[in-house]
Amino acid sequence: RPSPFELLALAALFVSAATVLRGALSLVSVVDPMVPVVTDLSSTLQDASHPRSSASVAIDVDASLVASLSARAPLVTDVELDLLRRVLDATRRAVRAECSWRRRSDTRRRAPPTALLVAAHARYKLVLDAVARTLVAAAATRSPARFAHIARLFDQRYWPFAPAFGEFLFGCTSQTQEDGALEFVLAVVAADIERRNVTGTALAANNTGSGGHGGNAFGPRPPLLDRGVHRAVEMCSGIGSENNLAYFALLYGFDTLMVDGAHTHEARAFFTQPHMPRTMHTPTFSDAFLTRDKVNSVVRDAGFHGSIDLLSLDMDGNDWHMWRALTAVQPRVVIVEWQEMWYDGERKSMAYNAEHVASDKLLADMGASLSAFIALGAERHYRLVGCVWFNAIFVHNDFAQLVLPAFNATKCYAHHKGSYALRLAQRRARADRYNWIDV
Repeated sequence: RPSPFELLALAALFVSAATVLRGALSLVSVVDPMVPVVTDLSSTLQDASHPRSSASVAIDVDASLVASLSARAPLVTDVELDLLRRVLDATRRAVRAECSWRRRSDTRRRAPPTALLVAAHARYKLVLDAVARTLVAAAATRSPARFAHIARLFDQRYWPFAPAFGEFLFGCTSQTQEDGALEFVLAVVAADIERRNVTGTALAANNTGSGGHGGNAFGPRPPLLDRGVHRAVEMCSGIGSENNLAYFALLYGFDTLMVDGAHTHEARAFFTQPHMPRTMHTPTFSDAFLTRDKVNSVVRDAGFHGSIDLLSLDMDGNDWHMWRALTAVQPRVVIVEWQEMWYDGERKSMAYNAEHVASDKLLADMGASLSAFIALGAERHYRLVGCVWFNAIFVHNDFAQLVLPAFNATKCYAHHKGSYALRLAQRRARADRYNWIDV
């Protein structure tokens, strides 16, 4: 027969066991049921024979789970991080699949984004916010091992993310796959500003929030890039449906300025057609023919000045000179198209020509080398953070240096192989016909 002391000890043990069991059940009720859901979703996506089926399945990812992950970020525990990785993979693959379907036809490219794309992206941008906040918070701990561990969870193949930006690469309205890379970079920059509570800029005023929550439960927060007013400028934006700003104007409502001396009417027709998503903000259009003497007045007259989120230069000509002359706006992120025929270390630019008009037949007479842009960026306090084919992405040194460190530019030439390298060599052989200068 047990003694009173033994009975008391047994009761205490029973209470302890019940407490542990209750905690475990609570954890399972919050997290574990979602894990098989996401696992099943991932396998469904892998087996999908048609790319659009990925998007239709992924919008079934539980909205409350996505909102919870975003609200709790930055995440800390391995269970939370693994769950975030799974949901990121599912939602990102959905957006990529829908964008891939859209890009397969010129007709679909020029049509409004589908409801399927808008729905899939609504999930993805919340998950991307959680990733950005988690990376920024991990970097702020000054523990390289911890940061590297978390970073690799979100991208198994590359670290740093450049030059390919790993699984964050996809294109929806950009020429190649710049949309996904720019979205990731902009989200990280916004998370960095939020965490440091930077004041004195428009983005900081709109994006200040409570970073470093450490996994506590909070109410829903709007996506970082949905808060306040975000502004962007593109020089030579083409027909509107294919450039580096359309994605952000359509799906985030960025206030954008699209300047193009030849295709403004087509761009305006694209953005003013019926059935555009409610997330869209109609861009400001300018048909000005840009020169370095009037670039600042064109931008200011359109209502853009001071700090902006993104500048895109795709002029196929005086790009280096235009960036050097531009002072009306101070972008946090800059993307430029660089001339690939020049090797690493060669700081070359076409001589300034105020009357230059780009031509697909004169590929050896346009732009500037990557080394020239890197040097100019350094003068203006920007660092190269990666390349997407022949597009280089720069971030101002005030933002996210730990998550987006300066990148080794030699890796931007990794795709110069085989027949592509031969074409570049042939282009280079024609360069002496044109007026190139050292800068």
